[in-house]
Amino acid sequence: MENGRSCLNDVQYAFLPYEPAEPSSSLAGEKRRFSVVRSSKRDGSVLVWNMPPFDHQFMKAVPALRNLPFKFNGTYRESLASIWQTINESEDGSMPVLNSDAVCCSLFVTSQGKLFLGRSDGVIIMTYACETLARQWLRVPSERATSRILTGHDAAVRTMFYPFEHDTKYDPQYFVSGSDDFSVILWNINSGTKIHRFTVHGGPVKSFMIPPPNCSKQVTKCIASIAADNTVALLNIRDSKCMLLASRHPFPIVQVKWRPLDDFMLVKLSDGSVYVWQMETANLDRIATGLLAEDIMAACDEQIGIEEGTDETSAHHAVQLIRALKNKNMEAVKQKVVGGTPSGSATPSSHHELPTNCGTAVQLGSPMAIIPLPGCAQGAHLVQFEVSALISGILHLDSSAEAPEGKTTAQKLDAAAAANYDTSSVTGLSRKLTWQFEANLYLDVARLMLSMLHAWSLDEDMDEVCEKRLSLHRPRHQVYFGNVSRQGELSVSLPTRFATDFDSFCKKSRWQASHSLNTSHLLAVIATSNTLMAMKNSALQLAKIRKSVVEMNSGHQNPDRQQVKQGWSLVAALHCVLLPDHVRPRSSYAPPSIEMLVRRWQDSCLEIREAAQALLIRELTRLGADGRRRLIESWTPFLPPLLDDSLSIFGSKLQSSVPTIQPSAPAPPIPPRTKNAPPDVTPVRGSEPPTAEGGEAGIQQVRRNQATSIILLGVIGAEFGDELNRADLTRATAVSLLELLVAAPSNLIPVHSPLRRAAIDLLGRGFVHWEPHLEISKVVLGLLDLASTNDKQGTAKRIIGAPLNAIEDASRTSRQALSLIALARPPALITSLSMEVARYNAAAQHQTIQHTVVSPLLKSRTEVLRIVEELCEKRYNDIITMLLPVGDILVHCLDITILKHKSMADVFPPIVKFNMVAYCSSTKRIAFGGKNGTCVVHELRATKTHSLPSHNGPIAAVAFSEDGKYLATYGAEDGKINFFQTSQSFLGMGQAQLKLAKSQPAPTVSVPTTPSGTSFRPRLVWINAKSLTLMLPEGREQRFSL
Repeated sequence: MENGRSCLNDVQYAFLPYEPAEPSSSLAGEKRRFSVVRSSKRDGSVLVWNMPPFDHQFMKAVPALRNLPFKFNGTYRESLASIWQTINESEDGSMPVLNSDAVCCSLFVTSQGKLFLGRSDGVIIMTYACETLARQWLRVPSERATSRILTGHDAAVRTMFYPFEHDTKYDPQYFVSGSDDFSVILWNINSGTKIHRFTVHGGPVKSFMIPPPNCSKQVTKCIASIAADNTVALLNIRDSKCMLLASRHPFPIVQVKWRPLDDFMLVKLSDGSVYVWQMETANLDRIATGLLAEDIMAACDEQIGIEEGTDETSAHHAVQLIRALKNKNMEAVKQKVVGGTPSGSATPSSHHELPTNCGTAVQLGSPMAIIPLPGCAQGAHLVQFEVSALISGILHLDSSAEAPEGKTTAQKLDAAAAANYDTSSVTGLSRKLTWQFEANLYLDVARLMLSMLHAWSLDEDMDEVCEKRLSLHRPRHQVYFGNVSRQGELSVSLPTRFATDFDSFCKKSRWQASHSLNTSHLLAVIATSNTLMAMKNSALQLAKIRKSVVEMNSGHQNPDRQQVKQGWSLVAALHCVLLPDHVRPRSSYAPPSIEMLVRRWQDSCLEIREAAQALLIRELTRLGADGRRRLIESWTPFLPPLLDDSLSIFGSKLQSSVPTIQPSAPAPPIPPRTKNAPPDVTPVRGSEPPTAEGGEAGIQQVRRNQATSIILLGVIGAEFGDELNRADLTRATAVSLLELLVAAPSNLIPVHSPLRRAAIDLLGRGFVHWEPHLEISKVVLGLLDLASTNDKQGTAKRIIGAPLNAIEDASRTSRQALSLIALARPPALITSLSMEVARYNAAAQHQTIQHTVVSPLLKSRTEVLRIVEELCEKRYNDIITMLLPVGDILVHCLDITILKHKSMADVFPPIVKFNMVAYCSSTKRIAFGGKNGTCVVHELRATKTHSLPSHNGPIAAVAFSEDGKYLATYGAEDGKINFFQTSQSFLGMGQAQLKLAKSQPAPTVSVPTTPSGTSFRPRLVWINAKSLTLMLPEGREQRFSL
């Protein structure tokens, strides 16, 4: 029964009833239902039966019951093995470097861009991955392959391992392989030579692993190899010797774990027993079974990452010393007693200091991965492109290629290498990153990916640009794409026995097959093309043959560089805007998934984020007003304020204002399967239905739809605001965006989640439409708090090209939203900030010792001053109109202590262009002339304000005398100059007062209203303590005296 059960578990059956479109000749005029039975096995084979219905008519045709049971031969049989065999027998199907030998294992070394293929005859092929894949897929010139053959094994190579990519403490030149000849060979990856051959196992080597970084000094030099003879060996690849051979295991090895501080290696077998080995003494400590074995294995994770020499590990040193004495291991005793720190060293970098820039390559990540196809033993592989890591690498490569004056890129790289590398040891991550730059890995991967994803055969002129200017190559045959679902499931289109012509594939099925595939491909092409177009120094390297260093001759490449940039711009425009018009017929085009684009609205990669935003807005524009209306109707029921409190992601209480409207329709407990997308509109695609009919999966899908609904309706409201014609819908959307901004962090709404960032961005984009439904002070204060978060925590040195962390990204998005709000509604923002200043001043006058009032603007003073400066540059007339509130904000946020040593122009330079603002360094006063004819003087020393009614129209200019005793104001409309004198009480003990001393007529001038304030405006200049000059347009001057 067990064998039968395992056999059944290996096969999956599916039954599908169907009705033939045309009745068969024998049953003409009758409709009969047939059943398709399909069986699939894990080895990649499929068998299909077309089964007739076993009805009364069928049983009449049965001659006798002895013919039962019926046996049916398969109608259709197919398997991956036969398909791959057919492909490999084709003219250009197999790689020439394989020499028709089966590939047993493969390894892609990201840091060097090399692909290693282990063959069945024991030979290892080392090739440059991008070059090999390009020759396999693309129509590239036939040149001699730059591959290298590593010979040393006598049987099939089963596993390969590059330790440096798992931990930088290993030498980046070391590369190991295991074979069926029971040996492990250590190679030099640069020269391709064999360093040492380990022959300690008695069976084929199956896999490798590395010990934790907090092991002893000797163990950190080792890697662990696991063989089919149930042995584990610790191989010291630095000293080329075997440190431990753990044998005597009667059952196959299931798992290997470590207790580094106890110097234990634990080997779990298939029968559940655990063998505990001492690593430095190479002795078997104990054998545990049952519950004790499970407890021992579960406790191993407690010591991973804990360094020796701390309070948590002091007891372990004594235990190791006693154990070393007991086993008479004098070398271990010397290491414990004389070696300084216990166990020689605890840190992973004890023998090899990590480079200062080790975080660079770690954060950049791998742009490409090459893995064997599961279930296929014929050497088929999957190539996965990581677009965000690819873009990060290109950006970092571009910034690193900026050579100083008089130096080429090669000289700069050599200088950096000489400064960072020590002659006795190789600096790990720095060396790794330099190799990536020298090989142009990121640029080659970008060229390879774009060659695969470009929309070929739709525009002949564009194809010519790609091939001649951008050095892209057309694929040889149909490309088989795949996708990874949210749950991590892989779906991939597999080759068929009969290949499809590439041109037919591009025109008939490439852009008609899948909405999700098209979304991923378009985002990748647009984001990567825009990145390459924006490159400053390395744009031409895509059009050249790969070299270790490419010298840039700027004198002859400017025209070519512009052509390359223009080419990338055309590629991005084709895929973002023009692609639907080139697909024939247009109705067959599978547009990008709206839901996927919404989820990418705030992607961690800025380039992908911008591509998703541009593509989503383009798709919404292409839908037209009717399509957007249906889209709004389909997603409105999922707005959180319109849902039941038990389903809403905001819960029962909103921290923002709650809309007083009723849901237009009861929300379903789970999303509808077909009603998410508007009917009768082909391009719109709704969300995929959940696999479960209810329960936790249904609730999670409803919550996911709420996030999609908020962002989608927010985008429509921001870009097509007039189409949210219902006030209740606009209000519900605005309240949802505000709630995401001010809501307390929770499991559903983390503080720096992409959903919260999207709400912040959309609040800024569509503030004109949200403003009537929101309390502006909540929006402004919430954005200021997030925008200044990065300033409070301090900004660490960020690697150029690496994605922003969540805090930096939220701060950046908040600053952008504040800028958009400030430029869209300057009076509303300035009024809101001035009200907060007035509220703080009123509360500060009545504060007590127990209750200290803290101004929210002082915590974000840098951001407030940045906004005011931006308004001064771009909204000059609005600042003049609101100058008195702006003065209150500036006086509140400026650091007064700095004004003791610097002038106002040094502290806040934009204020210099406003002649109606004056600062007196002697008396520490600032005067602001308002448009209502009132001059407001702020005394910084006494924190007091004087309001002086001066003119019947706007004040055009103000100026303090040098000693600060007089203040002059000029009104251009009423044509007079007023002089105010400072007066104090006896001996200066009372408060200073400003009173009108004299008023003189002056010429009237019409002040121009230019947006930037570049035209000449009247200005007051004091000549001495008693007289001043009025500077007028056209070089006129007029002098006035007291």
